[in-house]
Amino acid sequence: MASFTVTQHKDQIALQTAELTLAFSLDDGGLRRLQRAGGSNLIGYGQPQPAIDVQVGLDSTWLADRVFVRHLRHTLHEDGAAVVLEIVIGIGPLMITDRYQITGTLIARTVTVHNVSEDTIRLRGLRLLVPWVRAGELESCRFEAPGSSVRPRVPLRVAAAQRRNVLPRRFFAPGLRFGRAFEQAPDASSGLLAVADPISQETLLCWYVGGTSPADPMVEGNDAAVTLAHEVNCAEPIAGDARMVV
Repeated sequence: MASFTVTQHKDQIALQTAELTLAFSLDDGGLRRLQRAGGSNLIGYGQPQPAIDVQVGLDSTWLADRVFVRHLRHTLHEDGAAVVLEIVIGIGPLMITDRYQITGTLIARTVTVHNVSEDTIRLRGLRLLVPWVRAGELESCRFEAPGSSVRPRVPLRVAAAQRRNVLPRRFFAPGLRFGRAFEQAPDASSGLLAVADPISQETLLCWYVGGTSPADPMVEGNDAAVTLAHEVNCAEPIAGDARMVV
């Protein structure tokens, strides 16, 4: 049986297991803290943001940029040796369950998209975020993507200079192909993104395991940290009251 404790402080809920502590916002359901037992917080070195965004419609609108993402509820339960936390958020006409299954220091994340409207919604993409990661001091921390043929191995400050929707610079991705720094996962790569610090001896790895929907690994910086993201290409209509799992 897995053991865990839950505490709530103001606008956050924190889950603590024997090996990890995670904290989530009670406003937008976003991940605010992630740390090993005895370690430092690895995320949140930037403006708070939701951990999920969805792209809909013929104009490919990303909803979190236009509407308020709201936390609706959360549940916790044990599943053998794992602790399962489900955060339910609302984004426009969609209700999304962000499910974290925690076993030791491994977190498996699954997302269910529920169209709670009566109209069919054309879903085009789903963006899963690990916001503003830094494993130690900016000067000693490094970013790597060893699952990619480009394989950048750079100081974190170089990766933190990258911006979303801006073509990656050659000194970050010298093998840039077709405007991409990383191949799609899981068909062409694992989509593995890593931030590590040899001084603090902390490492955070993030990768994508999907079924029929490929994902684009992405990095966005704010000059102090990087958000690790996987943008899942799941272009299909969702009828009223229908669900889709990623």
